[in-house]
This record gives sequence, structure tokens and C-alpha cells, in this order.
Amino acid sequence: MSGAIGDTPTKGGGARFKGMKTLSKGAHGMVQLAADQTSDNRCVVIKYVLRGEAVSSRPVLREVLNHQEISMYKHPHFVEFYELFLTPRYLGIVMEYVDGRNLEAYLLEHGGKLPEDAARFLFQQLMVAVEFLHKRRKINLDIKLSSVLITEQGPLPVLKLFHFGLSKDMINDTAPDTRTGTALFSAPEVFLHADGQSYDGVPVDIWSCGVILHIMLFGCHPFLYPSDLELNQGEQVVKLIENVLGGRLQLPDEAVGTPLGNLLRRMLDPEPKQRATIAEIFQDAWFQVEPVVGIKMHCFRYNFML
Repeated sequence: MSGAIGDTPTKGGGARFKGMKTLSKGAHGMVQLAADQTSDNRCVVIKYVLRGEAVSSRPVLREVLNHQEISMYKHPHFVEFYELFLTPRYLGIVMEYVDGRNLEAYLLEHGGKLPEDAARFLFQQLMVAVEFLHKRRKINLDIKLSSVLITEQGPLPVLKLFHFGLSKDMINDTAPDTRTGTALFSAPEVFLHADGQSYDGVPVDIWSCGVILHIMLFGCHPFLYPSDLELNQGEQVVKLIENVLGGRLQLPDEAVGTPLGNLLRRMLDPEPKQRATIAEIFQDAWFQVEPVVGIKMHCFRYNFML
């Protein structure tokens, strides 16, 4: 842990970190863009978590430990964890600032969906990141559009995972046994399990990645039909769960029977034991098509499997 800042995060004062902009705010904290005044005003992102009895310390500790361990490897597809500090009211989690936007905003900028080659390029990076996470015996349990950042500092977009709030270590933590995550990206076993009954988190992450791939390609959720979108939000959630549990995957006609359509069906199989594994995804014909620019995504994979 390192030096403190003022009790109120927005008050920079003469402290090390000077708040520049509040990025988001919730009941138990906030996320700020800040400048590190001891490092040439380097931009960082600080997640402030309210201290005290109102907030459980266990998930926060898991988030910090898992993010810290992954950051040790300087993997290009993860936002880097820097350090922690305490104020009387908050725990501050300092992270790398990524000049970009989340995948949801990125898709909106591109008309809601991407060309197939562009979607595949981002999906390859996502799977490289998730494979690395699982190889390190970690599961994320909350992969979604808003937890994926896209930066375009170079000629090609780079994807980074940054949210570890629900993550677990497969060795040191108990198996997931609660309805965690975001409904739109949750696998059927998350909805189906009884309280206290555990499930395997690895295929849950695969399911979430399949939902993201479908949205990137077709601009819609794989289990929400156009008629479902006319319902109010609560009714949509009920319909979503019904469609997920019923395996009612919607695929455009042009995707049915194609390598892409087959990959999506395997990733979104309602039965977790039948769902595609990461190894199978890496061997998939559609996945292995190189991006049009000729960049070999596997170089990331092999460099970071050590």
C-alpha cells in the first residue's frame, strides 16, 4: 500500500492523486480518472470502494488479489493493476488508464455491429485473454460488453479485460454457488442452480464470450427476439431467461449451417458439459481465419503461456 489522499476522492489538494473526472458512481463507491502527481501527472483510473460494514470485504479482496496476480504478467489484453491505498472512508484501487471506450460504446460508434473480420479480430483477442485467465486458474464470471475496453492507439484496435469484481480463484476459492453476473450474459446453469449448489465457472465464461460474439456480428442478443424488445425491462428479463433455458438461439439465415453459426451454437449450448471448450474454439475453422491485415493473434497466446 502507498500514500494516502484526501478523505473525499474528489478533493485532490496536495495529495498524490488529483481527481480529474468521475467516470461512474454507485451506492458503494465511484471510479475516477486521476493524475499521479509523483509520476509526471500520469493518468490512472482509481476505483474507490466504501469501507465499513455496508460493504463485504471478501469479494473486494478476491478482486484485488486476482487482478494483482494477473497484472504480474504484463499481459497485453488485461488492464494493469498498480496499487492500493486507504483513506478513512475508501479503499482506492489504482489501475492503468486505457484511452478508449468499452465494447458497448465501441459498437454504438460503428452502427451497433461490426464486419465479420473486425468482429473475429476482437473475438480472437478476447479468447486469448480468457484462455490466459483460465490457465492461471481464474474465472471471471462477469464478462460483458461493459467490462471489455477497446483502445486504438495503434493501427489496430486492442481489447483489454478490466473487471474482476466477481472473479474467483479455482484453487483457493469455493466454486461459484450464487446467481452472480449480468443476466444478459449469464449462462443457463447460473439461472438454474439452487442456492448453495455450485457450478463450473469455466463454461460460464465461454457462454458470455459467445453472447458477445453474437452481438458484435449481428447487433442483437442471441436470446432476445425483436418482439421481446417491445416488452418492458422486467418482462424482457423473464423472456430472456425463458429463451436461454429453452435453448431458443436466434441465428440469421445466412449464418445457419456455416462454420460461424456452428461455433456460436457450440458456445451457446445450454448444457455446460457439451459447450465448446477454449481448446476447441482455438481449433475452430472460423476462429483460425487470419484477420485481413495478416496479424497472427496466436503470437500473444504462445508468448504468455509460460
